[in-house]
Amino acid sequence: MVYSYIQTAYPVVVVSGTTNIPTPIQNANNNYVSGSALCGFVLDKETDAQLQGSWQHANNYNPQIATGGQPYGSSFREDSITAGLKHKFGDRLMAEGKLGYLERKDPTTGGFTNYRGPLAYLAFTYSL
Repeated sequence: MVYSYIQTAYPVVVVSGTTNIPTPIQNANNNYVSGSALCGFVLDKETDAQLQGSWQHANNYNPQIATGGQPYGSSFREDSITAGLKHKFGDRLMAEGKLGYLERKDPTTGGFTNYRGPLAYLAFTYSL
């Protein structure tokens, strides 16, 4: 858990009655909560398995400030779950594969960095 706070001059800033003076920069809270779990185990002498899940969440963005001031703050949710295998074929060759699902929602960026979908990869390592 992270607590992040940026203090500005708000609300001490005195704003004139003139309409063309922008809204003062408000204080920013960029707090977020993060959690993860990892479980690994041995299947046999050459094969290991791994299950992993992670979650991260922030809810500090205030879109009303964006119209007249600097919209500090972040708001997102990120989830992932993966399962992987690692197998040793010999003294020099090892393979690792992972399958999973990733998702991120971020209203701070107007949703332009949102994603969700599967993850799959296979890697071979050969030592000389």
